[in-house]
Amino acid sequence: MWSFARDNAVPFSSQVTKVHPKTRIPTIAIFITAAISILLSFIALGSYVAFSNVVNLSIGGLYASYFIVCTLLLWRRLQGISAYNAHAAMVGPDSLQWGPWKVPGIFGVANNLFACCYLLLLWFFSFWPGSVEVDAQSMNFSSVTFGGTVLFAIIWYYVRGRKTYQGPIVEVAL
Repeated sequence: MWSFARDNAVPFSSQVTKVHPKTRIPTIAIFITAAISILLSFIALGSYVAFSNVVNLSIGGLYASYFIVCTLLLWRRLQGISAYNAHAAMVGPDSLQWGPWKVPGIFGVANNLFACCYLLLLWFFSFWPGSVEVDAQSMNFSSVTFGGTVLFAIIWYYVRGRKTYQGPIVEVAL
């Protein structure tokens, strides 16, 4: 939460990024994260279906985020990435470099391709109902909430994000 707020990627970023002067801990960000987690846990008390959909939405979001990264890595791998340089500052898309370890050549491409296919399959089936007989109690509505979340994120980006978000802030400690 604090990192997103630091990058101006969430509402009320100026408040969320405040760090306690004595402890040097982002207490507001920690409190917000804890409060959201506690509130989400109460869903299980009211409706198992709603709780199951929140869990499935989290799983679908996790798979989608891995799929996006894996696909972009495959794309960059096919384009060509610079050799590892321990002293280079990795700041933008033009200066993307390999880390000290990688799977080289065709094996790396095959690994990324397999991972992309596997993640796409997992993501697709993460939105299916948990039982064969589907009714209002067993239906998995997380695909609707996932679509709503993506739609909200796109709208938020065009309303505020593209004006304020400049990309990740790089911090260098010496």
